[in-house]
Amino acid sequence: MQDFMEIGELILGRYEIVDLLSNGGQASLAKAIDRQTGQFVAVKRLSATPDQSNYREELARFQRAGRMRIGHPAVVDPIECAEEDGQWYIIMPYIEGVNLEQFVARHGGRLPAEEAIPIIEAVTNGLEAIHRHGVVHRDLKPLNIVIDLQGLPHIVDLGICRKMGEATITQGSGLMGTLQWMSPEQVSRPGSEDHRSDLYSLGVILYYSLTGISPVKGDEAGAIAMSIYRDVPPEPCQVLGTIPAPLSQVCMKLMAKRPEDRFQTAEAFLKALGGQVSNVGGAGGFCNSCGAPAEAGAKFCRSCGAEFGLSSLAAVCLACGGEAGEADACPHCGLRFTGRHRLLFTSGALAGRSLRIPEGTYVVGREELCPRDQHISRRHLHVACLNGSVLVADAGSTNKTYVAGRPADALTPLVDGVELCVGGNTAIYTSH
Repeated sequence: MQDFMEIGELILGRYEIVDLLSNGGQASLAKAIDRQTGQFVAVKRLSATPDQSNYREELARFQRAGRMRIGHPAVVDPIECAEEDGQWYIIMPYIEGVNLEQFVARHGGRLPAEEAIPIIEAVTNGLEAIHRHGVVHRDLKPLNIVIDLQGLPHIVDLGICRKMGEATITQGSGLMGTLQWMSPEQVSRPGSEDHRSDLYSLGVILYYSLTGISPVKGDEAGAIAMSIYRDVPPEPCQVLGTIPAPLSQVCMKLMAKRPEDRFQTAEAFLKALGGQVSNVGGAGGFCNSCGAPAEAGAKFCRSCGAEFGLSSLAAVCLACGGEAGEADACPHCGLRFTGRHRLLFTSGALAGRSLRIPEGTYVVGREELCPRDQHISRRHLHVACLNGSVLVADAGSTNKTYVAGRPADALTPLVDGVELCVGGNTAIYTSH
C-alpha cells in the first residue's frame, strides 16, 4: 500500500487532494478540497501497514487521535476518521498559515515580549482545554503550533497524546515525542508524564520564542537527553537584556527539572503570565480576548474585533445583538425572553459577553454577534428556542459551529454546561 497521496486523488469519496504537505514516518499529510462544501481541509493518512510489527499500536493511536474532540478555537479538532481500501485517514480543518518556527524566523529569529506573550497565552488556553479533557499532548513544539493569517495560534497533531488514567498504547519504554522539546521525566521515565510535562515543553517554546535559541545543548540524541535532564540554561534576560526579568523568571519556573517545582496547572501559569502582559504593554495595553496589543483610545481590537471595555454583566439579545438588560422582551427586536437561556462567552472576540436567547427561530451571524470578527460568517448559526428548549445548527458558515466539540450539521439540543463554538468564540450554555 502507498504511504503517500497523489494530487487529484479522491479520498473517502469527497476530498480531492490539491497539494502534498509532508510525508513523515507515522503519516503523510496533504491539502484537499471538500467537494461537498468547497472548503479546504487537511488529510492525514496513516503510513503504517499491516505487515509491520507495530501496526496495531500505530493504528490504535491514529484512531484515538481521530476521535479526539477538544472543542477549543486554539486546538484543531478532527472532522472525521475513516478507512477506505485498507487505508486510514483523519480529516481536519486546514489552517492557512505557518508554524511557530517559521513565524519566529520570519520575524528576525526571535519575538519581542509583547509579540510572544499573546501567542503563548493563546496556546496555554488551548493547552488548558486539552488538560481539562484529561489529555496530555506529549509532543508540544513549534512545528505543532500553526499561526494563521490573523496571527492566531492553533495547536495541531494530538497523534501521540495520552489519556490520563488509561493504559498507554505503546507496550514498552520507547520515547514518545520530539526529544528537543521533551521534559526530563519524558526522557528518564517514558510513560510517566502528566500535564506538567506539557507545561515544561511550553516553557521551552517560550524560551525559544523570546531568545531565538534552544535552552537544550547537544547535537546527537544522547547529549540532548543528558542536557534536558541535567543542564540549567541561562535565564532569557541573561541571553537578551531587553527581556523583562519577571517574564524571564516565569519562563524558568515552567522549565523546572522537577514537575512539582513548576506551575502545577496551565491556569496558574496564565495568572502569572497575565501580570507580564501589563508589564510589557504600551499605553494601549492588550486585548482581553486575543492578547493582541491595543492602541490607546481604540474602541475595537484590530486583530480579533473585540470591543474594549465590554462589561461581562451587559446582557445582549442573541437574535439582534441589541442590549437587552433583564427586560422580559428585547427592546430592539421585540422577541420575548422565556426562561433563563443564555450563552456565556469565555474566549474569542465575544469573551465576557452574556447573550440572552429569546423565543423563536432565527439565523444570526457577524452583524448580530460581533461586526468586526471576520471568523464569524454573515449567516453563521440557526437558533430555535421553542417550548423551553434551545436547538442550534450551523447555517453554512465558513468556520462551522460546534456543540461539545462536534459539528452541528443538524439542529442539536443544548444542555446545561455544554460548550458551543461559533467561529473562534467559545460559549457555555446555561438555563439557570
